[in-house]
Amino acid sequence: MARKYSYFGGKLVLPLKNRRQHEHCFLASYTSYPSSPAKSARSRSRRNRQNRLNLVSFPAPPGFEIDVQLSEDSQIIIMHDPTLNRTTNGTGLVSSRPWTGYIEHLVTRDAWGNAYPVPRFGDMLDVLVQMPGIMIVDIKCHPRVIRLMANEIRKRPSTDFSKRIFFGFWVEKFYLEELRKWLPGFSVSYISENATLAQQLMESTTTESFNMNFECVRDDPSMFARRARRTGRKVFVWTVNDKEDMFDATDIVGVDAILTDDPGLCIEMRKEEWRVA
Repeated sequence: MARKYSYFGGKLVLPLKNRRQHEHCFLASYTSYPSSPAKSARSRSRRNRQNRLNLVSFPAPPGFEIDVQLSEDSQIIIMHDPTLNRTTNGTGLVSSRPWTGYIEHLVTRDAWGNAYPVPRFGDMLDVLVQMPGIMIVDIKCHPRVIRLMANEIRKRPSTDFSKRIFFGFWVEKFYLEELRKWLPGFSVSYISENATLAQQLMESTTTESFNMNFECVRDDPSMFARRARRTGRKVFVWTVNDKEDMFDATDIVGVDAILTDDPGLCIEMRKEEWRVA
């Protein structure tokens, strides 16, 4: 039986067809957590239910996004935050805690109290082997993790991951060089909240995709998303929770993915759009 995980900080990618643009788009649910105990139980339940990836009951999801951190003993941990405090029963910086003997014994919990182990990058590769989808990796730690991820990929020579994994980075210098050095042939995604900087990077590098803040793409007078699409790059936008914003996002030419806290609302919106189209 497949092991169950709860991916804190990850995004579950679901396929949706954009009939207006006659191409495939993706809907991704962005993992979020109640900021205080005052948040309603209904809110906690809805968000945890949408964002828990249960490998037993959720058959072959078409893709997901993960955030990676490095533990003290150089294990690649799937974790959004730099600390363990908010999303596990542990404490401290991920980088100051070892996997062996500490993080390996921690759990995350959903709204119903079910416990899930903290996964590692190798676990996610094993999931990807079993499903015909893609994986987006948000690198949130020291760039030496890139070499370690390459080592994990080489341990699975029977699977070609090169067209199925997008490696995302926030800082161009060195990260991009390391990605090209250790993971040649893999797609690289620039993550940003600034369309101007993304435009400059598009003109100076061969980055294959852009993972952009929705507001900066929506309000960009240079229509960066359209220009990126013309050059063959994919454009993902985050985080879109309002229904009208979801409509706007799907109408931005070049947007290939929507990242949201509420995938149910986005699916409902897409169905409405299809009925009108």
